[in-house]
Amino acid sequence: MEDLRERRRLQGRAPGTVPAARHERRDGSHVAVHLVRRSQLLAGIAHAARSRQHEFPPTTHVDQGHHRFRYPAACMNAEEHALFANDTFYMAFAQKDIEAMQRLWAADHATFCVHPGWPTITGRREILESWRRILGNPEQPGIDFYNAKATAVGDVVVVTCYEELPGSICAATNGFIPEQGEMRLFHHHSGPCANPPPPSGARSG
Repeated sequence: MEDLRERRRLQGRAPGTVPAARHERRDGSHVAVHLVRRSQLLAGIAHAARSRQHEFPPTTHVDQGHHRFRYPAACMNAEEHALFANDTFYMAFAQKDIEAMQRLWAADHATFCVHPGWPTITGRREILESWRRILGNPEQPGIDFYNAKATAVGDVVVVTCYEELPGSICAATNGFIPEQGEMRLFHHHSGPCANPPPPSGARSG
């Protein structure tokens, strides 16, 4: 227990680290559910921004637990490719990059989106308009995600993960489908999670 407290104390002082969100248990106690370290993530975003205007970020894959680059695109299977696209989605969200968000959403397939507390949105044009409203809002808080898992269902890959916003955790499902040589997002559903798990490998106190 002392070791965990010391690790959290040191992490709280690290540059590029956002304080841990706290989740209230049913017994009234609190537990830190995720400590976000953004320095390497933001470095990846900056590198992506230097790529050509109509391309996805460079084809490196990011380890969900520690934001370490791991697999080049040539070595990816469909599930790994979808995880990379999932990374791209949350990078665009965190950076409020509407152009990256537009490139990510499918253009040749039906699309569906449910933001927390919103009604279901269908159709690429309507979905992108919703993202313009969200990303263009100066009061929109930052976001991170954890515990991303990919499952292939035929040609479709479904990625489940947990989204962390200040003071809340949402459970999210993101669906990707092959289109124009890339895995494109055709489905996003996010809603509040009353009892979220901690990040994989984390210890709760």
